[in-house]
Amino acid sequence: MDIKKVYLKGQEEAKGWNKPNKIIIHHPEYNGSIEGLNDIMRSMGFYMIGYNFYVRKDGTVYEGRPVWATGANCYGHNHDSIGVCFEGNYDKETDMPQEQFNAGVELIKYLKSKYGINEVNGHKHYYNTACPGQYFPLEKMLSCLDGQLQQEVISNTPQVTNNNIDIKANAKVINDFLYARDINGNKVGGYVSIGDNIEVLDVSYSKQLDRIKYPTSNGAKERYVTNATNCIEYFYQDQWQNGSTPEPVYQDSSCSQKIGTLNPYEKATPIYRKDGVLHIVYSTDKGRNTKSGYVRYNGEFSIF
Repeated sequence: MDIKKVYLKGQEEAKGWNKPNKIIIHHPEYNGSIEGLNDIMRSMGFYMIGYNFYVRKDGTVYEGRPVWATGANCYGHNHDSIGVCFEGNYDKETDMPQEQFNAGVELIKYLKSKYGINEVNGHKHYYNTACPGQYFPLEKMLSCLDGQLQQEVISNTPQVTNNNIDIKANAKVINDFLYARDINGNKVGGYVSIGDNIEVLDVSYSKQLDRIKYPTSNGAKERYVTNATNCIEYFYQDQWQNGSTPEPVYQDSSCSQKIGTLNPYEKATPIYRKDGVLHIVYSTDKGRNTKSGYVRYNGEFSIF
């Protein structure tokens, strides 16, 4: 079981004792890193995060408060439980990413085996609360843990099809979710989840917005997202390389309007081909992957 450990403020103050005989499932009504959640709980008066494990939407699992220490995840059970928290607000968010669900099941099975625990349930089973949220797939998760329901298998192929609309994925969302926006950058409702494969169609240099297609439960949608370069991982990063002469970059596949120039031997990232002309993402004075356009030169790239 891959459980990541990162430094959390206050971890040196861990104290007390815990003899867990149950696992309690939570949601924090929060989207973001474990460090961010730790800061929130510290601002509430806790010395560190109260949950023992944190499952992010991309399926990454982090260790929180040490299991041996007195917990802070459920009143009346902080000396006899392990708190597992799932990123998100499942009173509002209706769909849990399959990566997160599978990672949670794997983690809880691992903890049951390691600590000899049979009892697993949601926070609301032990305290007067709605946690882990009305839309949290609690019964489905408990059925998977009991062996009554088989886990869904996640395909690693980048091709995603929703309602007969193909997403020819060329990138993946990592580190944090991205709000869906309009052409002016205003939020329009919805977001792109961590782990989603997306099709980047264009990167606006002036607005630093990416026009993308992304999967939803109602089919593929085309929206804009902030060009958060640390949250968008391209499949073919830097796999195009210029030759020995400057290469013009054009606005569209007709190659009639020049919008930039790539230096000799400069690298760029192919995202798709239109009318036989390659569309690439490249670096500018605004940083890495901050503009896109078309180039005639193939740069020894032949995957598409």
